[in-house]
Amino acid sequence: MISRKLFRGHHRFTTAATKAIHDVCIVGAGAVGCSIAKFLLDLGPSLSVCVVERDPSYKISSSVLSLGSIRQQFSEPTNVKISQFGIEFIRELSPDVQFDEGGYLFLAGHGEGARQLRENVDKQVSLGSPIRHFGGGSKLKEKYPWMNTDDIEESALGLSGEGWFDPYTLTMALKNTARQNGAVFVEGDIKAINEDATSIRFYDSQKKSMGEIVCSSVINAAGCWSRNVLTTVDGVDNTLANKILPVFPRKRNVFVVHCPDPVLQNPSVPLIVCPSGVYVRREGSPERGIFLCGGMESVASDDPDCVGDAAELVVDHNLWETAVWPAIAKRIPAFEVAKVQSSWCGFYDYNTYDQNGLIGKILPNIDNFYVATGFSGHGIQQAPAVGRGVAELVVDGGYRSLDLSELSATRVQEGRVVKEKNIV
Repeated sequence: MISRKLFRGHHRFTTAATKAIHDVCIVGAGAVGCSIAKFLLDLGPSLSVCVVERDPSYKISSSVLSLGSIRQQFSEPTNVKISQFGIEFIRELSPDVQFDEGGYLFLAGHGEGARQLRENVDKQVSLGSPIRHFGGGSKLKEKYPWMNTDDIEESALGLSGEGWFDPYTLTMALKNTARQNGAVFVEGDIKAINEDATSIRFYDSQKKSMGEIVCSSVINAAGCWSRNVLTTVDGVDNTLANKILPVFPRKRNVFVVHCPDPVLQNPSVPLIVCPSGVYVRREGSPERGIFLCGGMESVASDDPDCVGDAAELVVDHNLWETAVWPAIAKRIPAFEVAKVQSSWCGFYDYNTYDQNGLIGKILPNIDNFYVATGFSGHGIQQAPAVGRGVAELVVDGGYRSLDLSELSATRVQEGRVVKEKNIV
C-alpha cells in the first residue's frame, strides 16, 4: 500500500553528475518508468536504480496529459488481465487519485461491429470482468433516454472496475514511492548508450555538461520518444530503429465542454465510445454539466506522426468544430448547445505495427537492454502491471505474476501481430 504522504512531493530531480554507478538505469520517468522503478525496488530492495528524464517539469509528459482512464473492455485477454491488476492497484490509492468508476459504454452499429462487440464481451466475462450487454435500439434507449440509439445494434457497459482517475496523481505516487525506496531521479537527455548497454551518457537540460551512468541493465520506457532513445545505442541507426521499434508520437486532443441540460444527470454519462470513433464522458459530479470529449483524429485527418516537440502540442480546434462536436451532438442531442471551456493535447506513444505494447528485450546481441513502450494510449492504465512485469524480467529473468510474453517486443521482428480491436 502506498502511503498518502507520497502524493505531496515535488518533482525533485537531481542534475547530471560526472559519473554514477547503478544496477539498473530506466530512461523515462512517466507512469511506466516510475512503475518499473517502484516494482524493481519491491522485488530487490538492495538494488541501485536510476531514472533519467529529460522533462522534469512533466510539461509534455504523455502520462500527465492523458485522459486518465482504465477499462477491462479489450479484445486481447492479456490486456484485460493487465487492466484487472491496474484497477486493484488504483483502488488502493483512492480517494487520492479520484477514481470514478463511471464505466465505459461501447456502442456498435449493425453487422460486424455488433458481432465483434458480443465476442469481446463474452471473452471479458469469461476472464471475470463485470461487463454487461445492453443491446441497442429501444432497449438501450430505455437505459439512456437522452441518447440517439436508432443506429445501434449492440452495446456493452462495465458495471464496475472501469472509469477514470487523476493521471498526474498516479504518476507522482509511483514516482515518490520509488524515490522513497531508494530510486535516484536524474534530469538528462540521452546522448549515447554503448554497444553492450552498460554505459549511458547524457546532457543536462541546458546541454552545458554531460554525465555518465554505468549500469548492468537499461530499460527504455521513454514513451513516444523511445525510438529516439534506441537510436542512441551504438550500432543502431534510424533505419533499424524504425524497423524494430515502430513507435511514433501521435497528437491527441481533449476538449473540456459545458453542457447544462439536466437530462444528462440521471442517468449520468459514462465514458461512451461511439462507432464513429468519438468519445465523451462526464467530469466530476453530474450536476456540474462538465464533459471531456475527443477522438476521431484517425478518421477526420491523416493522423500524421509527430516529432514529439512541445511546439506541436497545439489543440486542433477545427477537429472539434467539424468532427467531434457534430458526432457527439448526433449521438446525444443535448450537446447541440455545448460550449468548449478549455482544451489540451498530448502525445500517444503510437505503435504503428499493431497498436499494442512492446515489452522486454529487443536487441538480439544485447541481453540487458529492455523496452516498455508503444502502448498507443493505454500506457497510464497499463503502467502498474507493466512495471511489475518488467521488474520481474530484470530481477527474476521471467514473468512470475502475469505472463506478458504475448506483448514481447521481438514480435515485430518475428512478424507476429497482436491486434487489439478495441482502440480508443
